[in-house]
Amino acid sequence: MVKAESLTEFCRAVILEKADDLLAKKSRSSHRNLQELPSAKVTDGADGQS
Repeated sequence: MVKAESLTEFCRAVILEKADDLLAKKSRSSHRNLQELPSAKVTDGADGQS
């Protein structure tokens, strides 16, 4: 449990802890070398569908 003086501090601590967990999982991932597609490539209908 997180010791906090206010609800805002508690929420911030929980969010930062979760972010740290997600970043740690990402760094251990076997998919490190994959490149993300730019969002425009995914949403502009370039795949031939309309």
